[in-house]
Amino acid sequence: MKKAVVNLFVSSNFISNLKRWYKWYESTNHNYDLHITVPTTGCAKRVESLKLKNTSIVINDWTMKKQIWELRVSTTKKLLKTYEQVVVSDLDAYWLKNISKLMKSSKRFDFTSSIVNGGYPHRSTKWRRVMCCGFQIFNSTPCTIKFLSHVLSKDIVKWSYNRFNRYSDQGVFNIVASKESTDRKNINNEFCADVIHSYEGLRIGCIKIHVVRRLWHQQLRKVK
Repeated sequence: MKKAVVNLFVSSNFISNLKRWYKWYESTNHNYDLHITVPTTGCAKRVESLKLKNTSIVINDWTMKKQIWELRVSTTKKLLKTYEQVVVSDLDAYWLKNISKLMKSSKRFDFTSSIVNGGYPHRSTKWRRVMCCGFQIFNSTPCTIKFLSHVLSKDIVKWSYNRFNRYSDQGVFNIVASKESTDRKNINNEFCADVIHSYEGLRIGCIKIHVVRRLWHQQLRKVK
């Protein structure tokens, strides 16, 4: 299997965000494959014009909001057949620590996720964490594949819309993981604060808040 790929979704409105994200990505001196999904041929041409290294571009139109998160999860699951690790990142998520060390540390779990102390869907989970699907690292393990398959099941997708009146991977990930969780253990290493034992033996590492920041954070104000 190949080592690692970064899984991105880009629409025409976010080309400038991609340029800014890639500039930061290049500055970290890492050379993972990039897998970019775009909705139209025109958007694909705009991404191609940027001449990003080691990049594959796939056109897959999402015509309904619900399809965006389902497509992102199913793409991640598909990539895990080829890659040992898949990084899922929003274009405003930036890692402030050595990404190679973070990914190596993440191998002790089935997947790791950035976290927030509050926000959507809510914080009323057993382990008092909210996974943020804006930055996650998935490892190709049987538990990860089972979990993603469960998240993509028709009953879960239908239930998530009825529950939140919206479609969201963040909503589904948190509720399913919380419902199935057995415990949360503090590990407090350089990158992760806790490990959650969840769905059928799944081990989720919670990435410390200071490791991954959103673009609005003061440490990233100089990124242009």
